[in-house]
Amino acid sequence: MSTAYYYFAASLPMIVFGEPAPFSVENFLEDCERLLSPADLADIQLIWNPDPGVIARNRLVRAWLSFDHDFRNEMAWFRANEFNKDADEYLRGIRSFDPQIVEALAQAAKAGNPLEAEKILDQLRWNRIEDLARGHFFDMDILAAYALKLKILARYEVIASDQGAKHFEELKSAAAEVDI
Repeated sequence: MSTAYYYFAASLPMIVFGEPAPFSVENFLEDCERLLSPADLADIQLIWNPDPGVIARNRLVRAWLSFDHDFRNEMAWFRANEFNKDADEYLRGIRSFDPQIVEALAQAAKAGNPLEAEKILDQLRWNRIEDLARGHFFDMDILAAYALKLKILARYEVIASDQGAKHFEELKSAAAEVDI
């Protein structure tokens, strides 16, 4: 491992779920481009642009992509059941059962509003990232975990923006027109 990784990881400010990101995703990616090897940079970029045809070299990125696949399949299965549809039409690959995902989806379904539901699901994601990064401090795994957490925080910046409010109103209007 390069000493640049050690210093890069040590220089990153702490991030906390539910609080604003200390800097933009763009700034983080610029630092990654400057400091990471091309192979490690490719793994970081897979976080923002997953490609099912590419297998990440990094253990944490591979584990995350697998979790994200399972999460999406479980969500598709949950939603299909809610609307009495055949879930097999919506699943991608094999469905793996993860009780933590199932519990989070059930809690999110009971949430008072869509934002609270998203926070429940993102808290599950955040916790999984922390589990995957446990025991890593100054290596590529911790940088990948940081990138994943930054991605979550960046979503909330968009949601809280004027653009996010406008998009929410559009979705709300479209949902009101649907006859279920």
